Amino acid sequence: MGWRIPSLNSARCFVVAGEHLSFTKAAAELHLTQSAVSRQVQSLEEQLGFPLFERFTRRLALTPQGQILLSHWRIAFLEIEKGVREASTHTDRSIMTVAMPPTFSVRWGTTCIIEFQKLHPATEIRLRVDSEGTALDGGTVDVAIEFTYARRRRRGSRLLFTERLVPVCSPAYAAGLSGITPEQMLRSATLLHVQQWEDRYGDWKKWLAAAGYPNVPFERGLVFETADLVLRAVKQGAGIGIGDHAYIRDDLAAGILTTPFPITVGYDRGYFIRARDDEHDMEVRSSFVDFMIRKTVQFNDE
Repeated sequence: MGWRIPSLNSARCFVVAGEHLSFTKAAAELHLTQSAVSRQVQSLEEQLGFPLFERFTRRLALTPQGQILLSHWRIAFLEIEKGVREASTHTDRSIMTVAMPPTFSVRWGTTCIIEFQKLHPATEIRLRVDSEGTALDGGTVDVAIEFTYARRRRRGSRLLFTERLVPVCSPAYAAGLSGITPEQMLRSATLLHVQQWEDRYGDWKKWLAAAGYPNVPFERGLVFETADLVLRAVKQGAGIGIGDHAYIRDDLAAGILTTPFPITVGYDRGYFIRARDDEHDMEVRSSFVDFMIRKTVQFNDE
């Protein structure tokens, strides 16, 4: 029982270096010099009496003892971070951090958050844009809305709505393509795409096949990072994009956009919501999840 507990600084340097297997990358994350991180780890090794890393010319490798310590200490630092966050937010005014994809937040999510906050004025809501769907796993987000395939949905998530895609363009752009057949229109139009994971043409490919135009070339046109940017380009008359009906329904009703081919294709992708499952502020998180499900049920009934 003569062990002396290592300092948090040296333990933290080891954990970050172990995660990156690099003193240089650990130094960048910790805002220290590479030599400072190396000294902290060396001091820790001397205190423990065994090496934590095998040092090669251009890389590091964890020793068996290092692997054991990293697995335990990584969890310990996550718990420390969690405790600090809970202590700092333990006030009469609760704080809820919500993460959602960029297009969801711009086209629809922000409006919902404003409405929910009016119903729960004692809750401060912080919005974070997250395109990867992993924010909840880091322990700094309370509720996450994720865009993914149904078969890849995370455990404990609940469906908000599934994606329903339809071609959309400005009325002026559609008028410029009048007088020709639908297939000629598709062949001559500029197609607008959104980068979806590794696939940038998948939406058009699936829609064309379902609509009966499988031979129309689709690997052409303009590619944008988000669906919101596609819809902005559509409004400026840049071409025909694929839009999720949930995002364009108001613009269609107002005559801002039109559907030159009113064939909607369902997808096995959708938006799913899940919340942290610890007890701290569970009531407000559950209320928000239920609120979002009620707000989106209309999209599943259309």
